[in-house]
Amino acid sequence: MKVCLPARLPASRTHDSFSPMSVLELKQEVSRLNKQERRELFAYLIRLKHETPEWKKAAAKRVAEMKKGRGVTSADLAARIRGR
Repeated sequence: MKVCLPARLPASRTHDSFSPMSVLELKQEVSRLNKQERRELFAYLIRLKHETPEWKKAAAKRVAEMKKGRGVTSADLAARIRGR
């Protein structure tokens, strides 16, 4: 996946004075991204989540359950969704 970086850093983020961003600053920067850049960021964050040991363990458990015949058919899933 190609990641597009801004053509220039904000004035507060020059290479001479780079410091970690606060959560507020991150939110402000994200709010300035266009739709495609936000999609790329979202995909990156999901990928980070999927690399955690907790997620890998939970995914392995779900696969093991499905192999034991405890999976859900698409019809069952549709019924569950309609029942909400």
